[in-house]
Amino acid sequence: SSNLWVPSTHCTSIACFLHRRFDSGRSSTFKPNGTEFEIHYASGGLEGIISNDVLQIADIKVIDQDFGEAVKEPGLVFTFGRFDGYDNIAVKGAVPPFYHIVNRKLIDTPIFSFWLSNADKNNAIGGELIFGGYDESHIDEPIHWVPVRRKGYWEIELEKIVFGGEEVEMEGTGAAIDTGTSLIAVPISIADLIHKAIGGKRNFAGQYIIDCDRVPSLPDFSLQFNSKLFTLNGSEYVLKGIIIHHSYLFLCQGLLPLMLIFPSSKPMYFRVYGS
Repeated sequence: SSNLWVPSTHCTSIACFLHRRFDSGRSSTFKPNGTEFEIHYASGGLEGIISNDVLQIADIKVIDQDFGEAVKEPGLVFTFGRFDGYDNIAVKGAVPPFYHIVNRKLIDTPIFSFWLSNADKNNAIGGELIFGGYDESHIDEPIHWVPVRRKGYWEIELEKIVFGGEEVEMEGTGAAIDTGTSLIAVPISIADLIHKAIGGKRNFAGQYIIDCDRVPSLPDFSLQFNSKLFTLNGSEYVLKGIIIHHSYLFLCQGLLPLMLIFPSSKPMYFRVYGS
């Protein structure tokens, strides 16, 4: 989402009570707006009102930042989610914080970077977001830059897919590099071909299921961006689900020539976004 939103004390949904909520009455810098908004995601939607206040991220202070106060968060995704782009897809034209940060020269370089990892017993840090640069200690090789082909979803050109030794040229296909997506979404025709090759079966919810015992023997899956292949093995592109002894792989959504590339559950690829 390009919109900054937070659960509000005006919200009565269960999801809001399970997360920290914004209380405008406790803020001396709060400015009411009241414009109503709705945001619809693939995993659910929410409703709320636009408000204005001072946003502080570490030592960066953004004055007069519009944001959403969510007053309705139906569905399980917001209830159990551990939630605490581009301005031309922002709902109600609310300017994203990063635009203010860049335009007001609050950082030296107009980039932001993500290091995505697992917070487990071996690594207490679940990831890192840096505004204005990146941490070189997380990088094993030079950064591979790929130009944005269409403003809207950090969409870049997907040149080729390599799967099980077979190569498919992807002419005119865009890929949205999305840090907020935990699945790979592809056109149904592509997903059907991939799962036919690995034995995946589609369920009533449109998800494909494969036996976990087969994961170690699955072929590598590679995507080529700007002449470089990025490769995932079976355990890195299969998401283990809540069904015992099975795993989920790919969630098909629509027939658009666009792929949503998920952030791997392992810190293999470091992402830098900027102009």
